[in-house]
Amino acid sequence: MSGTAEASTSAVPPLRLAEVQALPLLRRLAGRNRTKADLLVYRGAEGDLALKSYAARPWPIRNTLGRLLIRREARAYSAAAGLVGLPRFLGRVGPFALAIEWIRASPLADSADGTVEPLRFDKLESVLAGLHRRGVALADLNHRDLLLAADGSVYIVDLAMACVLGKRPGIVRRRLFDHFRLADRFALARLRARFTGEDPAAAIGAADPRVLAWHRRARRLKWRWDRLRGATRLPPVDDHWRFQGYDRRLGLVRLAGVYLVIGALLVGSHPTPAGVLAGGLFVILGQALRVWASGHLVKNVSLITSGPYRYTRNPLYLGRLLIFAGLCVMAQLPHALNWLLLVAGCAVFFGYYLPRKERVEPARLAALHGDAFERYRRSVPALWPTTTPYDGGRGRWSISRARGNREHWMIAGLLAATLYLFWRAYSP
Repeated sequence: MSGTAEASTSAVPPLRLAEVQALPLLRRLAGRNRTKADLLVYRGAEGDLALKSYAARPWPIRNTLGRLLIRREARAYSAAAGLVGLPRFLGRVGPFALAIEWIRASPLADSADGTVEPLRFDKLESVLAGLHRRGVALADLNHRDLLLAADGSVYIVDLAMACVLGKRPGIVRRRLFDHFRLADRFALARLRARFTGEDPAAAIGAADPRVLAWHRRARRLKWRWDRLRGATRLPPVDDHWRFQGYDRRLGLVRLAGVYLVIGALLVGSHPTPAGVLAGGLFVILGQALRVWASGHLVKNVSLITSGPYRYTRNPLYLGRLLIFAGLCVMAQLPHALNWLLLVAGCAVFFGYYLPRKERVEPARLAALHGDAFERYRRSVPALWPTTTPYDGGRGRWSISRARGNREHWMIAGLLAATLYLFWRAYSP
């Protein structure tokens, strides 16, 4: 689709369907299915225009989904009026259609992977940032909605699913807009990595971990749905661990066992003030290490070699081990059962869990990151920190990453357990 780079902000007189249909019809693009609008291109007096119409859809779709999406898209185009990189909005044409400027350009989907200049994506990021400043977030940004013109211009089209913040948004709309905005950033980063050939870690690594988690869940749900329909698709790359010896049900059983042990420690404990203080030091040290690590971690996207990962490949597990040791010191059980639990837990961890993880995890990371992981693995120990930090990562700690990795729930649980043990220690 091509046209002027700057859309007009002046008021456009309302169009009538009969007037548009009287213009010469240049082409008709049928919707991909019955829920998609048709696109009809007409030759107008001031340039070609595209009519996006649900008029030919079945009555139930036309009067429900059609009305809703046309109204939403018209509102989004109005909010973004005058923004460079969007087609000029010409107005609604009845309840089931709207008209926009026709842009002569090719969709990004027609480009071969690794062949698009990074400058094009720099421009697209600028257009997307402008939309977000106007209070418009798309949520379903894909390679069919990004247009590349021959003169180097770029455009974003199809705002039907956009969330428009509006003048007085409520809490729900603000939260929805925030998630849509983050989803847009992540989608564009993925497309950039695919179509420019850039390192995915560089293109996606800075994305908000909340979006990464949301995206992984969405891909897994789609994969499961395809399996139910009988489609023979490989699982998402995030799920390759399922085919490398990891049993999810067994993992859930192990996790439930850990929580049962901790629950038994708390319920049956007879703590002393000195024991709570001594064990609390281990808990604080372990949780501090976990917070430090989770603020650097972006799972399954890039190889993390910054922060505590410069000293150990598994700082989260080391932190968990310190926390478990601290809880066993804090919770005094009859007949020294807390110490027996500590010994048994360490035996399971070092005799079964860590060796098994070292058999499974390196293969997955090597498949994702290649020689970079092999160099990292040879230089950094699996658990006990080295005194010589790995010279390969200088990423900054991010509170949003720590929150996205749900570390705040771990903090809340440990704080509740510590306060409970303090109460038990000082109660008569």
